[in-house]
Amino acid sequence: MRQLFLIFTVMSVFITPVIAGCQLVASETFSEIVELHFQRTDLDEAKDTIGVSVPVPTYLPKEYEIQEIYLDDGWVRMLISDQAIAKKLVTHTDAAGTRQRYEVQCKMTFSVTWYEEGAPGVRLPVEKVKINEGWGFFLDRGNSNAIWWNWQPDNSNSGMFELVLEANKKISKKELIKVAESIEIK
Repeated sequence: MRQLFLIFTVMSVFITPVIAGCQLVASETFSEIVELHFQRTDLDEAKDTIGVSVPVPTYLPKEYEIQEIYLDDGWVRMLISDQAIAKKLVTHTDAAGTRQRYEVQCKMTFSVTWYEEGAPGVRLPVEKVKINEGWGFFLDRGNSNAIWWNWQPDNSNSGMFELVLEANKKISKKELIKVAESIEIK
């Protein structure tokens, strides 16, 4: 009986970390929702719609590029990947009712909201990170990591961008910050 207990204990010491390690492997994608009413667009149309040039990253991880751009009610969302974006039409039911929408598998997203009178302050109980001359917040969202920050591109303008850059867990925090620091208006 003691031998059986010893064998079980030794096996659990070596097997449990292996099993747990399998759960810690970072996924290359995370799920995002694209509602059917979101308007697929390009950067020029997005500029015309929100009234200002849309900031974009000038640096992306190797072979990544902006694959799709969507507009909805004053914000722009870019889906970024090194391959075509996988989409699946799903039916969702909640307190608001039943509706269809797309579930997309993303490697990275970049969301831009323009506020003419300045953006609401971002105050989150998470890690602060330096982005160029300003500060942002690094968030662990479970299946992805994100950096959220406000950016005023021109001191003579009272408007401000609220920016959220989100990526799969395989993209390091350092790489995510590098992308965030490359944001400029084209």
